[in-house]
Amino acid sequence: MTNNLVIRNMARPEVDELVSWAAHEGWNPGLHDAELFWATDPDAFIAADLDEGLIGGGAITSYHGEFGFMGFFIVRPEFRGMGFGDIFSLLKDAFDLLWQEGARRPRMMSVGLHGRISGHPARAMALARFLDYVQSHDPVWICRREEIARHWMAEHPAGPGFWPGGWQV
Repeated sequence: MTNNLVIRNMARPEVDELVSWAAHEGWNPGLHDAELFWATDPDAFIAADLDEGLIGGGAITSYHGEFGFMGFFIVRPEFRGMGFGDIFSLLKDAFDLLWQEGARRPRMMSVGLHGRISGHPARAMALARFLDYVQSHDPVWICRREEIARHWMAEHPAGPGFWPGGWQV
């Protein structure tokens, strides 16, 4: 094994392969989620290959170039812990890029957590290391979605006629 990791677009049958890996491990990615997501954005699926072939993959999609979703990442068990699917490294790299871009204009990073997944001791430890790393940067605001919504409502209130059909917030 030469450890030449290649990231590339995924073929549709490989999505099914990853879904079967997830099911084998007890994940429930959602009935027909992969089909719907593929139909919506097939370019969002990425594959991770080594000399042995497919070792992992996931999905990353962008909403209008400003926001995104990254999820359903899985790596074959024998390749875990080798840095190919290291959650701390992925989070740190994403934060570092957004930190650099934030020098020009503010950026936001959202980290979605699922208790059954992020509560695993190794992943919880990686998250703790990541939060320590983020807090070493100033200024950074670590908050929940509700706090972001309250901030925007207070700082950028919707004017009259903003909500269609007279909705009230």
